[in-house]
Amino acid sequence: SMPLSPHRRRALWRLPLVAQWLADPLGKLPPLGSEEPLPPEGCVATGTLTNGVTYVVRTNRKPKSRAELRLVVKAGSLVEGEDQLGVAHLVEHLLFCATKKFQRGELVKIIEAAGGSFGADLNAYTAHHETIYSLCVPCHTDGAGSNLLEQAVNVLQEWASAALLTEADIEAEKKIVLEEWREGLGREQRMLDHYYAKAFPGCRHACRQPIGKMDILQACSAKRIRDFYEDHYRPENIGVVAVGDFASNTDVVSLINKFFGGIPQRQYKQQVPSFVLPVPGRAVVVYSDPELYHAAVKLSFCFPNCPTPTPAWFQREVVKEVFLDVLDRRFSVLRQQAGCPFLSASVGAEDLDPTLTAVCFTAACLQGPDAALATLVALATEVERARAHGVTEHEVAVSTSNTRSVGESELVERHDVPSDDHAENFVEYLSRPGIAITSEAVGTKFRLAACDAVTVESFDWLRGLLDLRGAGWICEIRQVAGAPTVEEEQVREVLERELGKWDGAPVPPWSPPAPSAAACLGAHFAEEVVSEAGSAADGGPDESESEEEGEEEEENDESGSDGPPAKRRKRTTRAGQMGRQRR
Repeated sequence: SMPLSPHRRRALWRLPLVAQWLADPLGKLPPLGSEEPLPPEGCVATGTLTNGVTYVVRTNRKPKSRAELRLVVKAGSLVEGEDQLGVAHLVEHLLFCATKKFQRGELVKIIEAAGGSFGADLNAYTAHHETIYSLCVPCHTDGAGSNLLEQAVNVLQEWASAALLTEADIEAEKKIVLEEWREGLGREQRMLDHYYAKAFPGCRHACRQPIGKMDILQACSAKRIRDFYEDHYRPENIGVVAVGDFASNTDVVSLINKFFGGIPQRQYKQQVPSFVLPVPGRAVVVYSDPELYHAAVKLSFCFPNCPTPTPAWFQREVVKEVFLDVLDRRFSVLRQQAGCPFLSASVGAEDLDPTLTAVCFTAACLQGPDAALATLVALATEVERARAHGVTEHEVAVSTSNTRSVGESELVERHDVPSDDHAENFVEYLSRPGIAITSEAVGTKFRLAACDAVTVESFDWLRGLLDLRGAGWICEIRQVAGAPTVEEEQVREVLERELGKWDGAPVPPWSPPAPSAAACLGAHFAEEVVSEAGSAADGGPDESESEEEGEEEEENDESGSDGPPAKRRKRTTRAGQMGRQRR
């Protein structure tokens, strides 16, 4: 007989696992819809040292003999004083210079001796709420007999409590940050500044971008820079993440206790408040820039959201994913219609802040006021159609089937998740309030069970968010400078006109139009244009220099489905951050 291909062997290996879940999907877990907290991941060690340092440790075999380490400092640019704007990012730079144990240049030697390099294995970034340092090292001893993992944990501890912050290093790094600021005076930074000023006027996030203000930073004294380090790099603000091919979690917890347990506690000089990005009103953000290559229109509907892994939260997440997938498929159909005003459009979720999420409708269009306003009307019409009529049972069945298929793959492939993915998830756990570590298998089981409970009525809470008549939305229009552009007043007039029209003659329910032959032939061209404009059209201004803020959607098997292939949706984020890639 013919030997089985690796793909078929993997498929057969999965069958018993899927069958076991189908027989008893939730077992002794809380029922679907419950707000009861789920049990923690059994293979993860979490805890808090006596001085307040928190840690998360997980043994993971992929990749072999490697460890991913993170130092989480729960202090970013939002906690800077008026005379410290940019200091959080500067301190991040300074920690790579020298500590009490590791003098200037020694960190380079340690990483290179372990076969690593800057950027890939040693990096950091500063965001609004936190500063994250990362190390990737081998788990074994080197040729000289040094334990590389132990040495790496020691490096994290030195960063957290023993930075030197010398006058010479401060002046040298100020010049480097100034050069970074000059290099960053591009499209993303200009759009980001304008976005916050218009969408969240008066908000602390707008005046606390991680790069800071150069006049204030350059004038900031060494004392005030050291004050920031002393005030915020304290045990209760420190978290340690370790994921890798360890002999056991216990050994790594012992290492963390060995190095971090001796950091002395300090008294607070002042209680630092938490800064939350508010739900916007009815914001219109119109900007043009010479570095933009394509025009885009975006409608974002914002709502408070604090991820708390409970059965009910997983159920809401599945409902949201199915709803967004249905609407995304509608735009794929509309793009093939004759006279479609946009080149491409998509629907997704975006985290504007740890506690603020947005449902986003984004479209790339041709340049010019007419094309932009026509695209805005098309997006707004589909928003109103979804709000007024919801979705059909057939659409729900198709999207739910694809969501379930992705969940089943995640369930059987959960042991193949690389260590850096686990580490990033644990960073979110340590730096975000209210998040708990839950077993991936348990979470996926609830997602699969939620797929079976989805009905057309499940989306009522999401439909209620899509209301252009109320508050909580942001309309963005991005245009190429030099050509005729849209004014903010025009945008508001068009929206008010369409709302009045719908009040008199409601938008009809969804009925898929027949695609035109010309539109089908042009679909490939539209995909190429949109892929080039993706950073401007899909995720909004991207402030990161060295860290990916969004995750690409992974396409899965499209056989037997209507419309686009199944997609694994992951959130994108818009929180400002400055990446530090050492060279």
